[in-house]
Amino acid sequence: MVAKIDTNDRLDKTLNYNEQKVAQGTAELILASGFLKDVDRLTFDEKFDRFQRQNELNPNSNVNTMHTKISFDPSEKLSNEMLSQIAQKYMEGIGFGDQPYLVYRHNDTKVPHMHVVSTMITPDGKRIRDYNIGVDKSEPTREAIEKEFNLVRAKDHAQEEEYKLSAVDLEKVTHGEEPTKKAIQTRLKTVLDEYNITSIAELNAILRQYNIQADQGDPGSRKRQHGGLTYKVQNDKGDTAGIPIKASAFSFKPTLENLKDKFREDKNKRKSKLEDVRDKVSNVLHQKPESLEQLAILLQKEKIDVAVWSNESGKVYGITFIDHENKIAVKASDLGKEFSAKTILNTFANSGQVNQQKQSTSQKQSPEQQQAPASGQGQHQRPQSLPAGGEPHIPDRWTQPEPAHGVRRDVIEVPADYNRRSPHLLTDLLKSNSQADNLPKELSQDKKKKRRRKKSL
Repeated sequence: MVAKIDTNDRLDKTLNYNEQKVAQGTAELILASGFLKDVDRLTFDEKFDRFQRQNELNPNSNVNTMHTKISFDPSEKLSNEMLSQIAQKYMEGIGFGDQPYLVYRHNDTKVPHMHVVSTMITPDGKRIRDYNIGVDKSEPTREAIEKEFNLVRAKDHAQEEEYKLSAVDLEKVTHGEEPTKKAIQTRLKTVLDEYNITSIAELNAILRQYNIQADQGDPGSRKRQHGGLTYKVQNDKGDTAGIPIKASAFSFKPTLENLKDKFREDKNKRKSKLEDVRDKVSNVLHQKPESLEQLAILLQKEKIDVAVWSNESGKVYGITFIDHENKIAVKASDLGKEFSAKTILNTFANSGQVNQQKQSTSQKQSPEQQQAPASGQGQHQRPQSLPAGGEPHIPDRWTQPEPAHGVRRDVIEVPADYNRRSPHLLTDLLKSNSQADNLPKELSQDKKKKRRRKKSL
């Protein structure tokens, strides 16, 4: 068992992080201690207000929220009931037993773990001291729990801080949830150890799944001219979050010069793997997917993610395939001309033309049978082609109905507020709109609620 305590002043962000995981189906609330309702009846507002009311009892405290992650060995199969019992024992042991707290079980990695959210302000307005809480309270409590519940001991592992994770087990970095340098180092070293990479672009395609980017600087900049390299955390839109960290600041020195040595070695190592990736992509293309969306979904079954690169207008011009089984990232055109982004996108466009012709032939009706479609239904729209210099060009004669899910066959729109200089995983882009629609209303209104509270103070 491993426990990591984070204290901060961001109740809204901490609560939103866990609630969004629940909304996405990768977490569940299993315990609400100090709340008047059962977990399945609590609303977001009730959770937030319960903590906020107590935090407001001590307005001078800059740090009032506790967010603890408790992880277990992958071999341990723990029920929600046992996790709840462990959480209660742990919170009592570190002096938070009488505080209100929420326990979320996260199911997004192979490592069983839960997150606990609480307030550091007591009902009488005092702040619970967290100085040396890890050594003085958390460690003894952890050891007692390991013994009582017969858990795998953290001290039995060579690395006591965290059970060793593979790349597929690591979570995305959320700025503010853990120290930036440590968050980047854990994921970057794992990726460099596990994957064969031959360029910064390939590295960034893989790191994107963790909200991290390796940055060489703008073309012509001093940073680029002198071979500098920094690593930074990004948000889901690809914008920088936090302060970039120099490559030389990490203990394993992932500098550009050292990466170039790795790129040369990995170029030879991965030759045997390219054919397997080519076969997987070829087999999926033979299933005749009609859009990038369908292609991405089919490739996910082969453990391949699709990263897309877009120009300033947000249209996709490049594709990188990330094969998590062969541990490589491959520029689509490196598999052969027939796999390039241009060829694949043109294939979808041609597929749309054929389907449209079939629809026109099969839907011939007599004048009496032809009726005007209801407003907003059956309307045909011609998708816009890429701007001058962009590819592919979709012929003017093609008028394909907009698919119900809103994704065109020829291109994927990268939202205007996304960073176009960063690669984006296609599945993330496709989920962004649907998840926003499925999020609880309270989450989408949280920022407005916060502004209203500030005005009333």
